[in-house]
Amino acid sequence: MPRAYFEPESLDALAEVFAEAKRRLSPADLNDPTILDLIASRILSLAADGLSPEEIIQAIAEREGGANGATHEATTSTIQ
Repeated sequence: MPRAYFEPESLDALAEVFAEAKRRLSPADLNDPTILDLIASRILSLAADGLSPEEIIQAIAEREGGANGATHEATTSTIQ
């Protein structure tokens, strides 16, 4: 993502995506700057790849719990 450029309106939308991602975190993760940096980097990377804010939120939701909304634990136990 070197030298990615975003319009001010895009930055506002990405700030909303970041806020949505933070709402999905546990309280402990909210206090971990490394996790917040990783999330912000991933959001910017997806935006630089051309994904819309809605697509980024969907990607976060799918990674978080699968496309069907299952929790990570349920998905993991199904695989094992």
